[in-house]
Amino acid sequence: MFQYVRMAGVTFNNTEYAFDDILIVGEEVKWREKHGKEGHELYRSWHLIREEEVNALTVGDPDAILIGTGTDGRARIEVSVEEREDLKGRLFVADTFEVAKRYNELVSQGKKVNCLIHVTC
Repeated sequence: MFQYVRMAGVTFNNTEYAFDDILIVGEEVKWREKHGKEGHELYRSWHLIREEEVNALTVGDPDAILIGTGTDGRARIEVSVEEREDLKGRLFVADTFEVAKRYNELVSQGKKVNCLIHVTC
């Protein structure tokens, strides 16, 4: 469960994750891999959540797949993700504060939830 969300970090299951995005798949927490080249290209790609990253969130056939787009909601997902039939009714994309709240609610209801959390902007 999320205990705390702030710009550039979250506390999840009593562990603080700062300045790096995370994927929560079942009980496992993973660092999100960075894509692109140094400089602007890295920044731009870091704010695009790719379909292959969302594929990692389908492991274990979760009831919900949540994507936190940052504290200001600036990250975006690839258009192809929004069009996927297998995600209809399970995909929730919002700012990281809202996603953390939704994650806690769904897990409290006994739902299987996987998510990607972008911790900055």
